[in-house]
Amino acid sequence: MSSAALQQEFLRLLSTQQRRLHSLCRFYYPRVEDRQDAFQEIVLQLWKSYPSFKAAAQVSTWMYRVALNTIFSRLRHEKAQPEYVRWSEQLQHLPNPEDTTAPADAVYFLEEAIHQLSAVDKALILLHLEGHSYQEIATLLDLSTTNVSTRLYRLKGKLEKYLKLQLL
Repeated sequence: MSSAALQQEFLRLLSTQQRRLHSLCRFYYPRVEDRQDAFQEIVLQLWKSYPSFKAAAQVSTWMYRVALNTIFSRLRHEKAQPEYVRWSEQLQHLPNPEDTTAPADAVYFLEEAIHQLSAVDKALILLHLEGHSYQEIATLLDLSTTNVSTRLYRLKGKLEKYLKLQLL
């Protein structure tokens, strides 16, 4: 396949999965700039690995796995940064006491709860919310189906408890 044809095919596949990839970035990175950086890095990793993609799995599964691995790698790298970097980011997110437009709906609080989960737990709950079967989730995250079932049960309880506290 020629380089131009390869690029066109890649862009076509990317356009079919772009929304899922943006959604994934949104749940791992609350700041817009971080989401954009993560998305660009995911696209770069997908492009680098596209010529070696053998279609043994579905394209969507392959793209999701590359995206998760890229995000997990970024998160490990960010965690290794000095503490003062994360502190300065926290300062940017201090609430304004005069701001009365804070969202008070369940979706906002669900997103907040998901942001607090570990990287793997975020992936688990997002895949579940997207309607993937336990077997698909297990394959994507390299876990057993039983482990997926148990972890999702616990996560649902944790999220439910958080939402009850926030919505009271």
